[in-house]
Amino acid sequence: FWVDAAGHLAQPEGFILLGSYLAGTWMFRIMPESYYSGTGGVNFLHVFLQLVINDCLQTIMHLAEHKVSPAIYKSSHKPHHRFLNPKMFDAFNGSVTDTVCMILFPLSVTAQLVHCNVWS
Repeated sequence: FWVDAAGHLAQPEGFILLGSYLAGTWMFRIMPESYYSGTGGVNFLHVFLQLVINDCLQTIMHLAEHKVSPAIYKSSHKPHHRFLNPKMFDAFNGSVTDTVCMILFPLSVTAQLVHCNVWS
């Protein structure tokens, strides 16, 4: 476990992309205005909708990476499927394009569709 965790943490591009996305959208107020509100509590319907929408978008993007373009699949996503004996951290072993398609795009679209407060 620890060797795999260290290997995962040694590939910082996903952390850099995700951290930049989160910091940038927050600091430049790109998110819907409701995200900056600290009033109210957790709205579990919003949490549920965010999880479902994000998961659906990730599934669609995953299928698209497999089906839309063999070149994109080969360069971006195929290395993710090279593991014959997969471990927990192998699921996060993707390229920059893979990270944008599978994580950043679904997060961005979900944020625009579900207008919730900072707690949800």
